[in-house]
Amino acid sequence: PNWQKELAGPEPTPQELAKAEVERQDRFQREENGRRLKNFSQFIEKRGSRYAGCQLSTFETVNDKQKTAIKRLADYAEDMKCAVLDGGGVVLFGPSGSGRWCDNVTY
Repeated sequence: PNWQKELAGPEPTPQELAKAEVERQDRFQREENGRRLKNFSQFIEKRGSRYAGCQLSTFETVNDKQKTAIKRLADYAEDMKCAVLDGGGVVLFGPSGSGRWCDNVTY
């Protein structure tokens, strides 16, 4: 019925619809970034005092593979906040004694 159209107001223009969509996406991205930053901050808090003084620069490497891994982690750590906001992450794996503790020194 016509009365429903009158109550709803005029149809939005394509430009108005596009603007509303951009605003919706921006709002979603801000909320998502906030969630990721909160998770990242909680991770940093949970790493605890055991590793508080650890740094990649003081990690003692014993072979070239460890040196390569430390270099890659240092490169990642330089832009870690942006990587986390973009949904990125790092998985460290290996046998006992292989130096996985360095996940606590990337930030």
